[in-house]
Amino acid sequence: MIKECSGARLHLTALPSKSGDSPKTRVEIERDGERQELAPPAEMVDYTAVGLGCAEDGKGTNYFVIQYGELPYGCEFCEWFFLYDAKGQLLNHAAPPLREQDGQQSPNNDEYEHKLEELGLKHPEPEVSPHLLVSDQSLAP
Repeated sequence: MIKECSGARLHLTALPSKSGDSPKTRVEIERDGERQELAPPAEMVDYTAVGLGCAEDGKGTNYFVIQYGELPYGCEFCEWFFLYDAKGQLLNHAAPPLREQDGQQSPNNDEYEHKLEELGLKHPEPEVSPHLLVSDQSLAP
Protein backbone atom coordinates (compact mmCIF):
# COMPACT_ATOMS: atom_id res chain seq x y z
CA MET A 1 0.00 0.00 0.00
CA ILE A 2 1.21 3.51 -0.77
CA LYS A 3 0.01 6.65 1.01
CA GLU A 4 0.79 10.01 -0.58
CA CYS A 5 1.57 12.73 1.93
CA SER A 6 2.72 16.27 1.29
CA GLY A 7 6.39 16.03 0.28
CA ALA A 8 6.67 12.28 0.88
CA ARG A 9 5.22 8.88 0.13
CA LEU A 10 4.68 6.14 2.72
CA HIS A 11 5.00 2.48 1.74
CA LEU A 12 3.43 -0.35 3.78
CA THR A 13 4.60 -3.76 2.58
CA ALA A 14 3.50 -7.18 3.86
CA LEU A 15 6.49 -9.47 4.32
CA PRO A 16 6.46 -13.24 3.77
CA SER A 17 5.80 -15.15 7.00
CA LYS A 18 5.61 -18.78 8.05
CA SER A 19 2.17 -20.32 8.44
CA GLY A 20 0.78 -19.55 11.88
CA ASP A 21 3.20 -16.69 12.49
CA SER A 22 1.97 -13.19 13.14
CA PRO A 23 2.12 -11.26 9.84
CA LYS A 24 5.02 -8.85 9.54
CA THR A 25 5.11 -5.59 7.64
CA ARG A 26 7.69 -3.01 6.68
CA VAL A 27 7.01 0.73 6.58
CA GLU A 28 9.19 3.04 4.53
CA ILE A 29 9.14 6.75 3.86
CA GLU A 30 10.19 7.94 0.40
CA ARG A 31 11.45 11.47 -0.18
CA ASP A 32 13.27 12.72 -3.26
CA GLY A 33 13.46 9.16 -4.64
CA GLU A 34 15.21 7.82 -1.51
CA ARG A 35 13.56 5.28 0.81
CA GLN A 36 14.12 5.03 4.55
CA GLU A 37 12.70 2.21 6.66
CA LEU A 38 10.79 3.33 9.75
CA ALA A 39 11.63 1.00 12.62
CA PRO A 40 8.62 -0.13 14.64
CA PRO A 41 8.42 1.11 18.22
CA ALA A 42 9.99 -1.42 20.61
CA GLU A 43 6.61 -2.13 22.22
CA MET A 44 5.08 -3.04 18.82
CA VAL A 45 7.52 -5.78 17.73
CA ASP A 46 4.79 -8.42 18.20
CA TYR A 47 2.17 -6.37 16.35
CA THR A 48 1.62 -5.46 12.70
CA ALA A 49 1.58 -2.08 10.97
CA VAL A 50 -1.85 -2.00 9.31
CA GLY A 51 -2.52 1.62 8.38
CA LEU A 52 -0.94 4.91 7.32
CA GLY A 53 -1.99 8.53 7.73
CA CYS A 54 -0.73 12.07 7.15
CA ALA A 55 -1.01 15.12 9.39
CA GLU A 56 0.06 18.75 8.99
CA ASP A 57 0.32 21.44 11.63
CA GLY A 58 -0.69 25.09 11.21
CA LYS A 59 2.82 25.99 9.99
CA GLY A 60 2.74 23.39 7.22
CA THR A 61 5.07 20.90 8.96
CA ASN A 62 4.28 17.35 7.89
CA TYR A 63 3.91 14.33 10.15
CA PHE A 64 3.10 10.68 9.51
CA VAL A 65 0.90 8.33 11.52
CA ILE A 66 1.33 4.56 11.54
CA GLN A 67 -1.44 2.39 12.96
CA TYR A 68 -0.53 -0.97 14.51
CA GLY A 69 -2.88 -3.88 15.03
CA GLU A 70 -3.16 -7.36 16.48
CA LEU A 71 -3.14 -9.70 13.47
CA PRO A 72 -3.97 -12.48 12.69
CA TYR A 73 -6.08 -12.72 15.84
CA GLY A 74 -8.57 -10.05 14.85
CA CYS A 75 -8.81 -6.42 15.80
CA GLU A 76 -9.83 -6.40 19.43
CA PHE A 77 -6.89 -4.02 19.89
CA CYS A 78 -6.23 -2.53 16.47
CA GLU A 79 -5.81 1.05 17.42
CA TRP A 80 -2.27 1.92 18.42
CA PHE A 81 -1.07 5.09 16.73
CA PHE A 82 2.47 6.35 16.37
CA LEU A 83 3.53 9.76 15.15
CA TYR A 84 6.69 10.33 13.09
CA ASP A 85 8.19 13.61 11.96
CA ALA A 86 9.14 14.35 8.34
CA LYS A 87 12.63 12.90 8.96
CA GLY A 88 11.18 9.57 10.11
CA GLN A 89 11.84 10.16 13.83
CA LEU A 90 9.39 8.43 16.18
CA LEU A 91 7.70 11.01 18.43
CA ASN A 92 5.70 8.86 20.89
CA HIS A 93 5.52 5.48 22.59
CA ALA A 94 2.79 3.28 24.04
CA ALA A 95 4.41 1.80 27.13
CA PRO A 96 2.81 -0.33 28.32
CA PRO A 97 0.87 -1.16 25.14
CA LEU A 98 -2.32 -2.02 27.03
CA ARG A 99 -3.96 -0.19 29.88
CA GLU A 100 -6.61 -1.67 32.12
CA GLN A 101 -9.51 0.20 33.65
CA ASP A 102 -12.46 -1.40 35.44
CA GLY A 103 -11.37 -4.84 34.19
CA GLN A 104 -11.38 -3.69 30.54
CA GLN A 105 -8.25 -3.52 28.41
CA SER A 106 -7.69 -0.85 25.80
CA PRO A 107 -4.76 0.31 23.69
CA ASN A 108 -2.54 2.90 25.36
CA ASN A 109 -2.56 5.94 23.06
CA ASP A 110 -2.11 8.50 25.84
CA GLU A 111 1.31 9.72 24.70
CA TYR A 112 0.12 9.89 21.07
CA GLU A 113 -2.90 12.02 22.05
CA HIS A 114 -0.72 14.33 24.16
CA LYS A 115 1.75 14.74 21.28
CA LEU A 116 -1.07 15.61 18.85
CA GLU A 117 -2.32 18.25 21.27
CA GLU A 118 1.20 19.60 21.89
CA LEU A 119 1.85 19.97 18.14
CA GLY A 120 -1.63 21.26 17.29
CA LEU A 121 -2.45 18.28 15.06
CA LYS A 122 -5.74 16.56 14.35
CA HIS A 123 -5.79 12.77 14.36
CA PRO A 124 -5.99 11.64 10.72
CA GLU A 125 -8.10 8.62 9.89
CA PRO A 126 -5.40 6.18 8.73
CA GLU A 127 -5.92 4.29 5.51
CA VAL A 128 -5.83 0.58 6.35
CA SER A 129 -4.11 -1.81 3.97
CA PRO A 130 -6.72 -3.91 2.13
CA HIS A 131 -4.04 -6.60 1.60
CA LEU A 132 -3.80 -7.23 5.35
CA LEU A 133 -7.42 -7.05 6.44
CA VAL A 134 -10.62 -8.60 5.20
CA SER A 135 -14.18 -8.12 6.40
CA ASP A 136 -13.76 -10.26 9.52
CA GLN A 137 -10.59 -8.29 10.38
CA SER A 138 -8.28 -11.27 9.92
CA LEU A 139 -5.51 -11.75 7.42
CA ALA A 140 -6.47 -11.67 3.78
CA PRO A 141 -5.66 -14.84 1.81
